[in-house]
Amino acid sequence: MVNPLDARIGSLADRQHGVFSRNQAIGLGATVKMIRHRVSCGRWERVSRGVLRLVGAQDSWYQRVLIAICASEMAGVASHRTAAAIHDLEGFTKGLVELSLPYQRRLELPDVVIHRTRRLDNDDITVVEGVPVTTVARTLIDLGAVTHPDRVEESIDSALRDELTSLPLLSWRRENLSRQGRNGVGVIRPLIYERQGVPVDSRYERRLIRACVKAGLPAPVPQYEVRDGGILVAKADLAWPAHRIIAEVDGHRGHATRKEREHDSLRENRLKELGWVVYRFTTDQVWTHLPTCVATLARAIRRAS
Repeated sequence: MVNPLDARIGSLADRQHGVFSRNQAIGLGATVKMIRHRVSCGRWERVSRGVLRLVGAQDSWYQRVLIAICASEMAGVASHRTAAAIHDLEGFTKGLVELSLPYQRRLELPDVVIHRTRRLDNDDITVVEGVPVTTVARTLIDLGAVTHPDRVEESIDSALRDELTSLPLLSWRRENLSRQGRNGVGVIRPLIYERQGVPVDSRYERRLIRACVKAGLPAPVPQYEVRDGGILVAKADLAWPAHRIIAEVDGHRGHATRKEREHDSLRENRLKELGWVVYRFTTDQVWTHLPTCVATLARAIRRAS
């Protein structure tokens, strides 16, 4: 007959890829003496500080993720690139172990990337394959802090295609986390706008947005409408409303006619009257002298701060 404690531990281990924490075992009725006995007789084995495994449990990547989570006393969750792999987002494979922990908790483990966060709500956590993991929406936002924007864009498209999340949910979570200054939020904003029908008109503007965010600048708002008393004054390519800075990206033919130049002149004069500063960049400048463009905007934002 199976010992009741072993039955309870076995059931837990089945759900957690063969591993469990020392505190979980104690919570199910084990004593320190019972734990030592089962380790000494070869039924359980220690795999990390405070973490045990049933002898014979098959090793796997999921198990390594659970070992790290158990080592955090179940305070951590799989996140970032590990979460992306668990959710089968495009471009991410199983291999890296990456966790998010509440900011007040500290943990160091070999071969584990650990992020400490001030904001990890229940709305951000789910369970997949027995692993506590950030939701798809939170994962996509977090990816902006650790991967190239192009990979984030691919992941968003794959998540939407596979109906793993939705634009309204992603936008709501981004807005909520942006108030906390969460890393990665700036990267995802223009990508959401593009898919919500708030277009970023050209690849040059997208290139400039990504470079600004990568340089640590606030993410600009694409196609921003400047109004005065409810009357539309201008629709800016990119804008930093809090700093009253606008960036325009001009193609060779986009602003070439005399009428268009006159319109631009009147428009910019009106923007200056309203306290806005306008910077114009050609597509060639954005393509071949991108760091210079970003440095110009960085200086402007610093002056306006």
